[in-house]
Amino acid sequence: HMRFNGAFALDWHAHGLDYGIPAAIEDALGAGATVVVNLSRGILDMVRDRYENRIIVAVSVDPACLRERLMARGRETAQEIERRLTRVDFAVPAGDDVVHIDNSGALEVAAERFCAAIAATLARQTQELLRPDLKLVVMSATLNITPRSDGLIGAASTRMTI
Repeated sequence: HMRFNGAFALDWHAHGLDYGIPAAIEDALGAGATVVVNLSRGILDMVRDRYENRIIVAVSVDPACLRERLMARGRETAQEIERRLTRVDFAVPAGDDVVHIDNSGALEVAAERFCAAIAATLARQTQELLRPDLKLVVMSATLNITPRSDGLIGAASTRMTI
């Protein structure tokens, strides 16, 4: 029922589950904050339609590497993993707003590249400070990415000073 009561800014269904990004991001964006979300590639067109000032960081992984990481995690059976791998679209989204990160190697490298992509975007936005139509000015930011022991990148936590 939360979906129909406006609890989510974005929502989608994948892997037999429902996912959503809380509607609170709209208030944060309206206040000038930078928001980082993890979402499905299947809703990128919706994101592009709704949010003009954005970048898309497309994190991909080689199918064999993903299989190995999922097996090591141990949450799914081999059969479930194979079904999941057949559903995954490994194509990297196209567009000038896309930064691609290959997560098939060391997790620390992918995490560093992710942080660099966010930092570069924030730096570009800060350089545009003199533009009268600019709504978002970030003076400093800290982004911490923690690789998880199962080989996947954990949730990012951010602290922004605006």
